[in-house]
Amino acid sequence: PLPVEAETSDWKEDSNFNRTAILRTFTFDSYRHLRFFVNSTLKESGNMNHHPILTIKEKSVEVELYTLDINDISEQDLKLAKFIDEIYDDCRFIQEF
Repeated sequence: PLPVEAETSDWKEDSNFNRTAILRTFTFDSYRHLRFFVNSTLKESGNMNHHPILTIKEKSVEVELYTLDINDISEQDLKLAKFIDEIYDDCRFIQEF
């Protein structure tokens, strides 16, 4: 189970294909915000050398995090998830950039 309380996290745990991951879908009002979110996520994941699976559909991005070496959720996944949540919160408050 996730070490966060359910009411404080929109990430869902998913056990499938012999691995456990956390998933969350982020929805955006504009493609500009979506691009900012994806670019920021990719930059930070590159810095961490820990890469998410990103699935883009229209104006939403599904993020899947797990550690391939253990096929489970690691501290790195939780750290990246927190960063991604912060970027999303920033996007929601930025009206125009």
